[in-house]
Amino acid sequence: MQLMIKDAKRCNEVINQLRDALKRAIMEKNDLSSKLLYLQADFENFTNRSKRNTEELVEKKEIEVISEMLEILDELEITYQRAKDKVNNGEFVDGLGIIISKFYKKLENLGVTSINPEGKRFDPSFHAAISTVHVDDPKLEGSVVEVLRKGYMVKRKLIRAAVVKVGVIKGD
Repeated sequence: MQLMIKDAKRCNEVINQLRDALKRAIMEKNDLSSKLLYLQADFENFTNRSKRNTEELVEKKEIEVISEMLEILDELEITYQRAKDKVNNGEFVDGLGIIISKFYKKLENLGVTSINPEGKRFDPSFHAAISTVHVDDPKLEGSVVEVLRKGYMVKRKLIRAAVVKVGVIKGD
C-alpha cells in the first residue's frame, strides 16, 4: 500500500510538471502567434508602402516626360501659327496641324488635359499671371483676358500653370 501512495505522489508530481510544461507551451505558442501577426501586418504595410512609392515614382517620371513633351508641343504650335500666316504651301501647314492633333491625342491617352482659362476668373492655383490688361467691362475685372501659354493637368494634378494676362478696370 505504501508503494501505491509513493507512486501516486510521484504520479501527481509528474502530472503537475506536465501541466506546468503545457502552460509554458501554450504561453509560448500565444507569444509566437502574436509575433507572427505583427510580422504579417508589418509585411503588409511594407508591401503597401513599396507599392505607393513605386506608383509615386512612376507618376513623377511620367510628369517629367510629359512636361518635356509640352515644351515641344509649344514650339510646334508657335511654328504652326507662324506657318499659317506666312507659308503659301497649304499641305505643309495642314500636315503640321495633323501632327499637333496627333500629339494632343497621345497626351489625352496619357490622361493629360489642357487648361483653357480665357474668360474665366483668375485662379492662382491654376494660372500664373505675368501682367494685367486694362479693360472697360467690369465683368472682365479679375478674369483671364489672354492666355500666353496653356496650362496642363495629369489626372487632376496640375503639372504646368497657364501663363495669362488678367483684366483690370482702367483707372481715371
